[in-house]
Amino acid sequence: MSPRIVLVHGLGRDLHDWDAVVPGLADLAECIAVDLAGFGTEPPPPDRVARPREVGPERMAALRAAVEARDLVPHADDAFSVTVRAIALQLLRPGPVRRAVASLRMPVTALYGRHDRLVPVRHAVRFKRLLPAADVRVLQHAGHLIQLEDPGDVVAAVRRQVTACSGEVLSTPGEGA
Repeated sequence: MSPRIVLVHGLGRDLHDWDAVVPGLADLAECIAVDLAGFGTEPPPPDRVARPREVGPERMAALRAAVEARDLVPHADDAFSVTVRAIALQLLRPGPVRRAVASLRMPVTALYGRHDRLVPVRHAVRFKRLLPAADVRVLQHAGHLIQLEDPGDVVAAVRRQVTACSGEVLSTPGEGA
């Protein structure tokens, strides 16, 4: 049985954030990109660090279409508000989240963008302290939307994690099988 990789978008995003990543993993595992309830067409904040030149015109057009479609989802505002309130409460009392992360026993890869203005890169160090067995990496050319800005490095990190867990040695393009 091949591994299964579940790709979950961030708050206010959609499953299409993973469109550039899935093809690079398709030979390795079954990839399932999902929309979180109420957020498939939620627009990104206006100050989010998606660098348009690196995302590309086709992807930017798709993002704009998702923003325009947002008003067609009647529960999007309620879902967004509930989620933001829950996040705010967790930030006020982060103990349960820290304990939950520290108790994880499955392989974890945590990727951070060097130029992320929403999640500071220093959180990578904190995460590694919290979960020492995790593969924690900082992507040097990415901001907050790493899967859009640096899909190649995201694919490489996920491939490393899956192959490490399965014990397989995979060839890279250009190498013999």
